Amino acid sequence: MTVYGGEDKLKAVFEKGFAGSGQLNLMLLVLLREAGIAADPVLTSTRSHGKMYEDYPLLDQFNHLLIMAEVDGKSMILEATDPLRPMGCPDMETLNKRGWNTEKGWVDIEAP
Repeated sequence: MTVYGGEDKLKAVFEKGFAGSGQLNLMLLVLLREAGIAADPVLTSTRSHGKMYEDYPLLDQFNHLLIMAEVDGKSMILEATDPLRPMGCPDMETLNKRGWNTEKGWVDIEAP
């Protein structure tokens, strides 16, 4: 399974008007960076997918993508899959304690 939701390029997804969760979050990442906000992708495993092993961060153990952004000097986990979900409050299924930030390594994903 791919963590970014498919093989379509983001431009094609935008034109199609439909995207998976990983693609939506990658679009959020691009928009944040274009707005001058420091943001990085964070790979994680949903609770139903299972525990991640931090000694060996293999791609197969991840099945979800979140965004970590610096907002007012604080790191915040963002997810673009639910328009009614507040910033910094990821879905309960994605709260699996840790995630792999592609720039910083392992990071904590905590419930707000």
